This record gives sequence, structure tokens and C-alpha cells, in this order.
Amino acid sequence: MHKLALFRVGAGEYEKIDEDQWSKLDMEIHEHPILSGKIGTIQSKIDHQDFRGVSYYVTKHNEYSDWEAARYLKLTQDTKAKQHWSWMQKVKYALMRTPLLGPIYFIGSFFLMGGFRDGTRGFAFALLKMAYFNQIYLKIRELKQAEKATLNNIPLSINKHAHSGLRY
Repeated sequence: MHKLALFRVGAGEYEKIDEDQWSKLDMEIHEHPILSGKIGTIQSKIDHQDFRGVSYYVTKHNEYSDWEAARYLKLTQDTKAKQHWSWMQKVKYALMRTPLLGPIYFIGSFFLMGGFRDGTRGFAFALLKMAYFNQIYLKIRELKQAEKATLNNIPLSINKHAHSGLRY
């Protein structure tokens, strides 16, 4: 599997995301570019070094998971959008309905894709990404429950020992 890392300015554009709440995040940059022309492969590794720390990473991914959960709910209700999903999007969105996406990502990233070769860094990255996907799953459930409660005009019950009224 390859990730598109570099492309010439003007060779394409990012897919359009039709949203009422175009996010303030840089999440859109992670969307799929639509390119015309030849696509090559860089043979060497690209080492993305981010020195802002774990707190920054966790904060950003908490924001991303809010965006992903809201986008998931919107996209899964749009039958036209579903018709244009790639097979990877179909798998991702099917797994987002279950608590399995996080653990599957961990296994894939750490074991199958060789994250174990990066030692502690690879393990930490796989754990953080697993937590991110688990957050998305839980936020989707929370949003669905809130939507259901709103439709039924039922207030969410808040358990004083939990962070939200969501029953897991």
C-alpha cells in the first residue's frame, strides 16, 4: 500500500467535501487528491518528524475524531456519496460501525506494516492511532444516541461517574 506524499502544484485538486461546517482543522489536507497524469513512487523512506509532543498530537486527534464522527454520520446517510466510495473507504466506514477499527489498525500498523521495527516509537504510534479510532467509534455512538434522544424528545441521562450519558 502506498500513500501519496508529494505532487506538483496544479496537477490536481483535493476532493470536494460538501459540508455545512467546513472544519477549521487541517483535516481536509488528509483527504484524497484527484490527480491527472503519471504517478511515480519514491523509493526512500520519508521521516515525518513532529516535535510538538504527545499532548499536541492527542489534542489534534481529539478534534479530528469529532470531525470524523460527524462526517461519518453525514456520509453514511448520503446514498449518492456511498456510490463513489473506494473499496478502502467502504472497509473503513463498515469498521467504524464496530469497536474493531482501532484494534485492527493496531495489528496492521504494528505487526503487518512493521511498526515493531521502530521500537517504542512504533508501539506508541500504533497505540495512539488505536485510541484515535476508538474515539471515533465512541463519538459516533454518542452522536447517534443524542440524535435519537432529540428525535424522541428525551433528555440524555447523565451518570455522575461517567463523562457522558452514553451507555457502553
